[in-house]
Amino acid sequence: MNSVFNPLMKWFLTRFYDLLYHSMAWIYDIVSASVSLGHWNDWVRVVLPEIKGLRVLELGFGPGHLLLAIGNTGVRVVGLDESMQMCRIANRRLHKKRNSPYQNIIVRGRAESLPFLEEGLDCIVATFPSDYILDLRTVTECFRVLKPGGQVVILVGVKIGGSRWYRRFLRQIYQITHQSVEEIEAHTNWITPIKRVGFQVDSIKRQYLEDELSIVLLVKDETPFSS
Repeated sequence: MNSVFNPLMKWFLTRFYDLLYHSMAWIYDIVSASVSLGHWNDWVRVVLPEIKGLRVLELGFGPGHLLLAIGNTGVRVVGLDESMQMCRIANRRLHKKRNSPYQNIIVRGRAESLPFLEEGLDCIVATFPSDYILDLRTVTECFRVLKPGGQVVILVGVKIGGSRWYRRFLRQIYQITHQSVEEIEAHTNWITPIKRVGFQVDSIKRQYLEDELSIVLLVKDETPFSS
């Protein structure tokens, strides 16, 4: 039964998440809170200590919560997302207050073709991204726009802790959607191509209450190498 159920569930969730990020973007916060026991935005903010430099790009910023948190630290942050609906939602959030310091920071586009100059950014961040983040076009573009020594900070997955029934249920969901730490760490074939682009690859863990979050760091070498 599992061999049939898991592919069907994955297909359904993939289609649902696509709708959630586009035509159903208005319920994104509700759904993300539901699948994280209300901790989604707290999980996302665990990347803040890893963000270095003053010029930061967030890929796939969604409703804009992390954009706002980064901007509040005094960093100059730009957000890029391909979803028109998410761009609208994030733009409203960032400009909600009077005299908002956020101007012209929302860009609609794709990570595979970044509309930025070479070596103009200190850091790139993405939280719970889809497969686009490991597309070699994305990785190459990130390398191009980062300054030497700059890094990409990717919050790739979460290990739901605890033994209560709803936490066990969520662990199953995250395994099916390949956003659990165990699922990600089981597949390491993506590391070698990224290193060939010129990145050093490292990983760290961050704890939030009962949950363990996995962060991958891609640090730009000054001299890339190839096979």
